[in-house]
Order: sequence, then structure tokens, then C-alpha cells
Amino acid sequence: MKLSAINTIAIIIFTLSASGQNNWHDVGGGVPVPSISTMAVDTANHLLYIAGTFETAGTIVAHQVVTWNGNLFAPVDCPNGLSFELFGPVQAGAFINNKFVCGGLATMVNSGCPSAPIVQIFTKMQFDGNHWDSVGTNWPGYINCITSFQGNIVFGGSIGNVNMYTTNQNANNITIWNSNQNQWQVLGASGNFGVTWPSGNAEVIDAIEFNGELFVSGIFSHAGGTMLSNFGIARWDGNNWNNAGMLPVSFGHFTIYNSELYLAEYGGSSIYKWASNDWQLFAQIPAIPGNSVTDIIEWDGKLVITGVFTSVNGVTANNIAIWDGLQWSNLGTGLSCLNCSVVYGTVLSYLDGSLYVAGSFDRAGSTIVNGLARWGPTVEINELLIDKINIQPNPVNQYLQLEGDLSLFEKLTITGIDGKIIFAANVQQKSDISFLGDGIYILQLTTREGLILSKKFVVQN
Repeated sequence: MKLSAINTIAIIIFTLSASGQNNWHDVGGGVPVPSISTMAVDTANHLLYIAGTFETAGTIVAHQVVTWNGNLFAPVDCPNGLSFELFGPVQAGAFINNKFVCGGLATMVNSGCPSAPIVQIFTKMQFDGNHWDSVGTNWPGYINCITSFQGNIVFGGSIGNVNMYTTNQNANNITIWNSNQNQWQVLGASGNFGVTWPSGNAEVIDAIEFNGELFVSGIFSHAGGTMLSNFGIARWDGNNWNNAGMLPVSFGHFTIYNSELYLAEYGGSSIYKWASNDWQLFAQIPAIPGNSVTDIIEWDGKLVITGVFTSVNGVTANNIAIWDGLQWSNLGTGLSCLNCSVVYGTVLSYLDGSLYVAGSFDRAGSTIVNGLARWGPTVEINELLIDKINIQPNPVNQYLQLEGDLSLFEKLTITGIDGKIIFAANVQQKSDISFLGDGIYILQLTTREGLILSKKFVVQN
């Protein structure tokens, strides 16, 4: 079928291949290895936020944060097309209350993005799809983890004083931002806040809400001023700190799988399950120097781990493995690298039925990748959908008018040919584009399943 050079540059609406089998796939050319620290999914808008320490993603320029829609990378910039840049590592991120919240040690520099300062240094930022802004007042320290608790945003790491109403309080490594009250909250009472290590430097590594409590893991011996029975792990019930069982290891990363809480030992070889108010050994990788589980998540009703290992419970698995409720297995032949001194996975996420992993590797199975890979179904172009939607007339001037049945689609996005998002809205037959200058633009229509139709159009005023 011959395609119009103006009307269509790519039809990216996909259907599953006949086999329906999962395989490894490249993700847009990836990012420099290893530079991804965190990934977070915006399920409603079918976007995966990817952040870390990088200046490029695939072929586009991206300052530490980028989105992936299942087919294309896009920079996270201002809606007016002006550049927004984060310099310094983004170490943690989460999608909470319809915003991507990220943190670490970052300098924000922006050329005119609405609702954000011109030049400022913040350790935590949030993006609502159109605007960047800081989260509350700034405070010293760095962030290792971001999660939610009772609808508010939790920051954990090495955190000092936070501004509460008219006074500063030492949060001691964990604090909550109450979005409704626009105030920081400290966890504890009578000046005994957060988690500490009186004989050394404390920090929070991870936190998660489970059964109405906030489980916290890290380097600390006290919570709320009281020594814990097991160093490195505690739980906050909203009013008081409590012990969180007798964990045989110091601390780790959490996830919830099949409505149960799991913890992967930080820098170690064991995975534990929370049961009957204590921790039980669930699985192990070989306990040899250098081996570790770096991330653990639930995906597609299964438990997935990544890190540095060659087996789990005796089952061969190269740096990534999956538990289906009955047994462990490898994903293809796992992750490997021909040009890396050390091979490992660092962070896991998911989007629209596929699993994503980032780390130090250039092979996922037999597929050549660049530090970022997707495990999911093979997809193919359905050419029957090419002519379902047309832009008429094209070139356009004041209004972008679409002909055809739009009932399949939910979102409408306009980008420049550089991939930067200029306009986003719910899908509509007619859109005012009088703000666009002369040039070539790309229209993207997204279905509720996250499948995308892309068409090129020309503006001539």
C-alpha cells in the first residue's frame, strides 16, 4: 500500500502477533549504560517515566527524565516548547496523585516553564503532564525512595530539617508531604522523629504502604527515638513507630505480590516474605561476593527480580528471574553483556502488558539493546488501520480537523519533528492550532490500550 508522504509518516497501531509469546525487545535505542535509576508508570496515559543520569534517550536530547509511550521517547518539557532541564542524578521516582514525582540531587534550570522558578536548586520535583514544580520548600539532603502513604507523598533518604508551619524540625531521614495542607509532616512525637543511628549516619533505602502501615527499610537502629529489636526495618502506623519483626538481614527493597509483602535483601542474596507478623525466607540467589538482588516488583500476576546472579533456588536465571506462583524461571536467556565489565539489572517497571528492565547490559536474550529492554509480546503493524483517520485539509492553518471514526482513541498529542510534546488533549474532531507556527508537526492518537497512530501534517498560515 502506498502512503502519502504528507499524511502519514508511520502507523504505530499494533496488534499481537499470532504466537502471542513473550520475547525480548529493544526500547527505542535505549540510553547510555548504566544511567537509569528509576522508572514509574502513568497507567491512564500509557506512559513510562524513565529517570537517572543521562542526556540522551534513543535519538533525542533528554535531561535526566524522559517518557516512553510504547513506541517513542519524548523529553519532559514545558507545554510552550521551552526546555526544562534537570542536572544531577535523579535517584528516585513514583507516579502519585496524577503526577510524576522525582528526587535525588538535581538542579532545575528552565527557560520559561509556567509555575516553576527560573533558576533554582531542588532535591525533589513533580510533573503533572504540563508543568514542572517543586514539592514544598527545599531542605538539605538527598532522596533514595518515593512512595505514597494515606494519599500523601513519602520521601526517604538522608533528610535533615523540614519547614513545618513556622518552625524547622529535623525529620531524620523520612518525611511526608501533605498535598492537601501544603505542609511537611514528621513521623514521631516530642522531638523524636524519623529513624536514626546515634553512632553513625542513618538513611532510608526504601518504604512501602502495606495493610495501612508504612514499612521502612534502611540504615538505622532507632525509630521515634526508641531502639528497634531488629536494626534497619520498622513500621509507622500513622501515629507511632513499631518493630517490624526479626529480619535476619539488615534491610532491603519492598514490593507487594499477591497481596503479600516481600523484601529483597539490599546487596545480599535472600528474599523474604512477611507472614504472621514476622519474616520468612522465600528464595535465595547464590551467596557469593558481588551477587545481589537490586529490584523486585509484581508484574502480570508474577514476582520479578533483577540484579547480579546466575540462579534462583537452583534454577538457572541470568540476572533476571520470574516466579509464577509455583516455580522460578529465566526470561529467555536473561541479561548479558559483551562490552561491560559487570552485568546487572538495576530497576524494573511495566507498561501496557510488557515488563521493562534497565541496567548494565547490551543483550537481552539474543536481542541487542542499550541498557534498557522490554519483555513482552511481539507486535506487528496492522495496515488495515492506516486509512481510518485522515487530516483534512492538509496543509492546515487555524484548525486541525480529523475525518473518520475517533471512537477507538482517547488522547490526542501534537509534537514537533524533534519529538517534543507541544499540545495534548482528549481526542476531538477539531482542535484550535492557531498557536503553531509554520512547519511540519506530528499528530499522535492513542487508544485506551496505549496503541498509537502517528500522522504528519503541515501548518501554513
